Amino acid sequence: RCSFLATSNELTMFINVFVAEEKFRRNVRNAVKKYWNHNSRFNIKLKFENQQSDNTLNIKFSDAKLSHVRSSKPFDIVISSSLKNQKDLLEATIAHELGHSLGIPDCYLEYFNESGKVITYFELEQDNLMCAVKPTNTVKIEKYINGLQKFRCVI
Repeated sequence: RCSFLATSNELTMFINVFVAEEKFRRNVRNAVKKYWNHNSRFNIKLKFENQQSDNTLNIKFSDAKLSHVRSSKPFDIVISSSLKNQKDLLEATIAHELGHSLGIPDCYLEYFNESGKVITYFELEQDNLMCAVKPTNTVKIEKYINGLQKFRCVI
């Protein structure tokens, strides 16, 4: 659900969230505050739910090596358990994956290097969290706000 104030061109999104491990709610709150709510034109308001549903953003941890959003279930965010003890990187990753749940694609290129058996990334914008998951980056809301309003909000 969204609220758009035309006079000031401000967009607020209201998101119901279920976090499988309740103790990580603070990290989700911090991720939204630091990476998404830094722009006066855009704001996300979270409401934490006690159970998962089709109407909630569902965040859970997994032994998967890479955090991701399932393409078949865009409101299911899977976070790699290896990030649990890395607060800054955990919160940056939650914010990045939230961007995917909102319909924002990656802006980096990646490929699997057969010889080294590693994934190689080419970052297209060094300071945009959707291009490079680094705790020092932010989401460049001004690039995405019109699309969020048009495609993710029923106003």
